[in-house]
Amino acid sequence: MDPVVFKKYKNNRRLYDTARRRYVNLDQIETLVRHRKNVHVVDAKTGRDLTNSVLLQIILNRARAGPAAFLPTDFLVHLIQHPGKNVLDFYRQFVKVGSEYLTRFQKGMGGTARLIETAFGGGAPHRGRKGGAGLEGLALRELHALRERLTGLETKLRKRRKG
Repeated sequence: MDPVVFKKYKNNRRLYDTARRRYVNLDQIETLVRHRKNVHVVDAKTGRDLTNSVLLQIILNRARAGPAAFLPTDFLVHLIQHPGKNVLDFYRQFVKVGSEYLTRFQKGMGGTARLIETAFGGGAPHRGRKGGAGLEGLALRELHALRERLTGLETKLRKRRKG
């Protein structure tokens, strides 16, 4: 599928849809992405790819509207304190694997994102269940194990940086 190309002009917050020849805002781009459209954003003057930063801006805007921060503060502090390529590569790979796992999980559960939100503190808790039985309980236990593993890896990484 060919991407929908948008141009970003320096002093304009809106983006120009080159196919439809009109300006759009971030909400409209978010809608396209939600509808599985491939979007590509470029700087109108330099042609530099801005897709990643525009998508991140959409995510951050949504996180500001929600009750919790999108990324934990200590994670952001760690990225600033250790700006090296190895740290960023580690997190990039971790997020990629987590995203692939999430996609497989959602497909296996028929798209049930409620379990994931619950495991990460964003949804209603399962009343009277500690991990539960069956596929839901297994998925929750696996997500909690992944969270614990990430915490352990972060601790090891901090120790390596100090030592």
